[in-house]
Amino acid sequence: MVYNGQRFAMVYFPVLAWFGIMCLGYAFGPVVTMPYGTRRRIALRLAAVFLISFTALRVLRGYGDTYRFQHLATSSQSAMSFFQVQKYPPSLQYVLATFGVLLILYALFDAVVQGNRLPRGRAFIEVFGRVPFFFYVLHIYLIHTMALLATMAVHGDWRFWIGPSSTWGDGSPANWGYGLPVVYCIWVMVVLSLYVPCRWFSRLKARRRDWWLSYL
Repeated sequence: MVYNGQRFAMVYFPVLAWFGIMCLGYAFGPVVTMPYGTRRRIALRLAAVFLISFTALRVLRGYGDTYRFQHLATSSQSAMSFFQVQKYPPSLQYVLATFGVLLILYALFDAVVQGNRLPRGRAFIEVFGRVPFFFYVLHIYLIHTMALLATMAVHGDWRFWIGPSSTWGDGSPANWGYGLPVVYCIWVMVVLSLYVPCRWFSRLKARRRDWWLSYL
């Protein structure tokens, strides 16, 4: 990238931090193979430890995040400050909060599977679970394409998102943005639109044993 006549490169996804998080996921693998009661108990206990640690660090303004918790004018603003943690690079507090919630969700979904509940919903989610990286790559390009088209329709200057202004500017064009209902509708639309490609690729992986398919 060139900015003010100088060439430079930026790394938005630090290798070391995310590699450590991936290693934690692999370390949790043996827990998944344990009996249902044991793995559920371990998951919920770990979730409690992570979320309690996160809460303590936020309240005490302790180590683990550059965004310190502040008591602001309203309770909603204070709550937003409490949960405003740094993702790039992932801070300790971000990891604690994310893992805590994910472990609770894991225990809930595990209970659904063990009870053989919601078979159609499980089948829908499993399509994405079989090809997680494939879904991730597709959704990045789809969302950015949608952002460019929306910017072109509303503001005209779609180049805002691909030039230096997107990195060093104010962050977004004037009057840009949507409320949460619209954001959630876009999220649902993206997931639904990628269901068919993900189902196709998951069936391809089931039919073939090419080594590179295991990474997608």
